[in-house]
Amino acid sequence: MEKIGIEQCHQILLDIGKTFHSLCVEYGIPYYMIGGTMLGAVRHGGFIPWDDDMDMGIPREHFDRFIQVFSEHLPAPYRLVHAGNTKYPLCFAEIEDTRTVLDDPIKARNKDAGIGIYIDIFPLDPCSDRYPAFSDWMDVKTRIDRLTRAIYFESLHRSAGKEILRKLIRLLYWRTDRRKHLIERQYAGVEQAVARSGRGGHINLYGLYGERELVLDTVWGEPKLYPFADTQFYGVADADAFLKRIYGDYMKLPPVEKRHFHGDNYYFKGI
Repeated sequence: MEKIGIEQCHQILLDIGKTFHSLCVEYGIPYYMIGGTMLGAVRHGGFIPWDDDMDMGIPREHFDRFIQVFSEHLPAPYRLVHAGNTKYPLCFAEIEDTRTVLDDPIKARNKDAGIGIYIDIFPLDPCSDRYPAFSDWMDVKTRIDRLTRAIYFESLHRSAGKEILRKLIRLLYWRTDRRKHLIERQYAGVEQAVARSGRGGHINLYGLYGERELVLDTVWGEPKLYPFADTQFYGVADADAFLKRIYGDYMKLPPVEKRHFHGDNYYFKGI
């Protein structure tokens, strides 16, 4: 198989992003660039040079319609992966380029967790504008995350004790459908509790940054177009406030040792 380099990876991601944007505009589905994609748009005018993914967010109230529309209208060679068509309890969605494959030993047990180059689309859940209103539920979510990783993913550094515990959990929930349903039900409980906490913000529950993912609705605002490489994507209305919330001094580049690129693991599938 042919290895995919960073420039090829960016072009593939950009093509997926353009298709995503086009369908969202056609069917009136609002979205935002989030995470490193929003950061890249502002700081680099496109991709962070060492980044190999894209992150988009859709308000929860539009997320089910997004799944329906993209399930029906997403063109080849792309595939929508979501909770309804995977054995993995995926709480967000992925759009994959099916011509590519990811060689990752951590995901070896679970082929549904990202088989190739893909963009992530996260639901943005309505919530209180104050994180303490639901912080206990975020602790619950962290425990569910650990359970999910133990069941579905390999670890290159798992201790013998944790490996035994993982095998016991998998033995207890040996039926794939039962295991998936159990975890999805627990995640749904967290989402409902967060939604009951109040209004004033939206949070990406499944992002990397915990309470920093809670952003005020006044910051989200109406989606605004930003230049991104040779095209435009929608992002948050107040990019400065959003990026400071997530990253702090976001214009400062991280040290070289923290600029991770995993694209060497991507390949074009053999014919």
